[in-house]
Amino acid sequence: MTRKREIIVKPTTISAPIGGLNTTDSLMAMPPLDAVKLTNMIAGENGLRPRSGYVEWCTGIGAPDPIRTMLSLHGADPAENKLFAITFDKIYDVTASSAAPGSVVTLPATDSKSGYCEALSFVTTADRYVILCDETNGYYTRAESTGTWLKVTAGAGAGQVNGADPTQFVQPCSHNGRLWFVIKNTTKACFLDPASVYGVASIWDFGQQFTKGGALAALFRWTRDGGSGMDDRLVAISTVGEVVVYEGTDPATYGAWKKAGGWYVGAVPAGRRLASEYGGDLLINTAAGALPLSILVAGRALTPDVYASAKVKKLFASYMTDRRASIGWSILPVNSDNILVFTIPLIPGEDNFQLALSLDRGAWSEFKSVPITHGVEFEGVFYFGTSDGRVCKYRGDVDNVARDGSSTQNKEIKFFVLPAFTSLGSALKKQIQHVEVLLISYGLIPNYKVEARWDFNQDEIVVPVGGTGSIGCGGVARRSRRVRQARGSDGNGHAFQPRLRRVFQAEDRVRGVQHRCRDGRFAVRRRSWESA
Repeated sequence: MTRKREIIVKPTTISAPIGGLNTTDSLMAMPPLDAVKLTNMIAGENGLRPRSGYVEWCTGIGAPDPIRTMLSLHGADPAENKLFAITFDKIYDVTASSAAPGSVVTLPATDSKSGYCEALSFVTTADRYVILCDETNGYYTRAESTGTWLKVTAGAGAGQVNGADPTQFVQPCSHNGRLWFVIKNTTKACFLDPASVYGVASIWDFGQQFTKGGALAALFRWTRDGGSGMDDRLVAISTVGEVVVYEGTDPATYGAWKKAGGWYVGAVPAGRRLASEYGGDLLINTAAGALPLSILVAGRALTPDVYASAKVKKLFASYMTDRRASIGWSILPVNSDNILVFTIPLIPGEDNFQLALSLDRGAWSEFKSVPITHGVEFEGVFYFGTSDGRVCKYRGDVDNVARDGSSTQNKEIKFFVLPAFTSLGSALKKQIQHVEVLLISYGLIPNYKVEARWDFNQDEIVVPVGGTGSIGCGGVARRSRRVRQARGSDGNGHAFQPRLRRVFQAEDRVRGVQHRCRDGRFAVRRRSWESA
C-alpha cells in the first residue's frame, strides 16, 4: 500500500523589492530584493511607498500651449518668491493659483526651441536677479527690487554686455561668484566680472579640449572637497560627450585657473539639461546611463556597475537609441519624495512616463500617468508643467485633482509590483493555496488584486476599482483571499512570484503578503513584505 506523504508547513520570509527595478539581470538569477517591474512605487526607508499624486495649480496657459520650462525664484523676503512657466512664446507668472495667469514677457522670436530656457538666481551688491537664457532669444534678467524683466543687448551701456553677443547666450552658470554663459553653436563660453550681471564679457574657448569635435553643450558647477577644503569646479560638457573640469577662481589670471581633467563619457542626449546634483556629486545623463562625475575624477574605468543606472541600463539604452536626438531630457530633483525624476521625450500618442531614482536606496522605478514636461521646487513643493498648458503641484494621494478641488476629474494612482521570481529553495513544481495581504492605511483600505504567477510570466493583471472600507489611522488590515487555480501553466510551476496591483484613494501602504504554497515535498508558508 502506498503511503501518503505528509504535508508540512514551513514558514519563509522574503523582503519587499527595495532594490528597485532591475531590467538587466537574468530572471533566473535576479537578486531577491529587486523587481522585474515596479510602477508608481518608490523604494524608501523600511520598504516601498506610493508616489504622490498631483493637483492643478494653474490652467489655461496660452492656447493652451505646452510648458517648456518651469522657473522659481526665492527672495530674501518670502513675499518676493516667484514661480514662472514658460511656453514657446511667453513667460507667465504662476505664483498664485489661477485659471488664466497673465504673461510678463513676450518672446520676440519663436520656433521649435524657443521657451526651452535655463535659469538661476544670482545676487550682486545692487540686487537679486533671475538670470535666464532662452535657446532662441538669448539673455534676460529680472531684478527682484523692481520685478522688471530686461532683454539684454550688446553694448557698453547700462544693462548691456560688451565683448560677446548676449542674444547667443543659451545657458548660464554661476561659478565662484561670477556668471558664465554658453555661446550657442560654438565651443566657446564667456564670463563676466565677479558679482556682475552686465558689463565686459571675456571669452573662453573649450575647443582645444574637445578632441572629438562638437560644440559646448552645457556648463555646471560642482562643489567638492579636493583635499584642501570645499571648492567649486567648473564642468564643461560637449555635444558629443566630452567632459572637461576646471578649478580656480579667475580664468584671466595666470596661476589662478587650471584644468583638472578631461574624459569621454559617450553620447549625451539633446538639449542642455544634462546633469543634476546627486548627493554631493554631479550626475551626468549619457547614452550609457546616469554617471556620477566622481567616478571619472577617481580614474575608475567605465564598467557597467559604476553607473547609477546599472540595474536599468538596458531600459536607458533603448530610450536613448530611439529618442536621444529629441528635446525633452532632464533630471529633476523632487525633494518631497527624495528622488530624481528623469524625463524622457515622448513619442506622439504615448502615455506619460518617467524613470525615478530613489536617493534613499539608489533604487529605480517607473512613473506612469504623471504629465511632466519640466518641473522645479518652489517653497518646498515640486511644481511641474504639462503639455496641455497647466501647472500642477506634486502632492496628495490622487492624480489630476481639479484646481477648484472638485473630484470630477480625479484619477486613482495605480501601482504594479512584480518582485523577483523565486524557487523557494526547491526545484520541484509548486502550487499556491492561500494568499493574505497585510495593509497599513491612513484612510480607506484600497482595493487590490494579488495573483500567483509562475515561471517568468510578466503579464500585468486587471485591478478592480474603488475602496473596500476604512480603518483607523496607522491601523493594520489583513485581507485574505483564496487562490483558486487549476493545475496547469497558470496554476503551478518551478519559480514563483506574487504579483500585486492596486489603486490608491488615500495614503496607505502594504505591510506584507503571506502565501501558503505546496510543492512536491512540502507546503511552504511564505511572507513577502511588499512595503511598509
